[in-house]
Amino acid sequence: AAPATEAEADAAPSQDRQGVAWAASLPPMAPKELVRHLGALFKKGAPTAEINAAAEAMLRAVDQLEPAELTPAFEDLLRDGRRRFDVAPAVLDVAERVADQIAVSAEELPTLQLIAALRACSLARHPYPLLFEAAVVVLARRQQAQAISYGQVLTALEACAGVRLQVPELAELYRHTRQPHELARLPTMALIRLLSASARLGLIEDPQTD
Repeated sequence: AAPATEAEADAAPSQDRQGVAWAASLPPMAPKELVRHLGALFKKGAPTAEINAAAEAMLRAVDQLEPAELTPAFEDLLRDGRRRFDVAPAVLDVAERVADQIAVSAEELPTLQLIAALRACSLARHPYPLLFEAAVVVLARRQQAQAISYGQVLTALEACAGVRLQVPELAELYRHTRQPHELARLPTMALIRLLSASARLGLIEDPQTD
């Protein structure tokens, strides 16, 4: 390999110094404010060192987020920060930590927030298996208790299909929705969505019957 140039040799220490400077200049912020600050940095195309400094501060504050703040923070991070994952690894670390917190808090989160988190992963093409497993288990349980709509089930199935992530409890969601009295409630477009997502997930046991 060719020897590094003097400029290349100086680049890493320079970036480290910039990161330290940005971290020192960052005022104390609540976790929710840090999420908004990160979003603003993404949108204005801030230097990677500044983004990493803010992300590292956020990483230290993730555990202070309230359950109701987790999914909105996660959606913002995936929507605005996914293009920086490769160059700003601290941003990816924050997203993964928030995903872990959502998984741990799945039982107490509203169905809408669980499904929004799955959909955010699907849109960003970044599956987080622990989050999907925890969310789908909770959604399957709520479906049995008639506490989840068919539209929410369809969105959950489509989110899993979007990242090709199979969770055993998905079969429960499909079988319940596949019952004749449940199918009778579905509009035609919902039936198409159900069959499309279920086929991609390999949930259809008898394609000819379905």
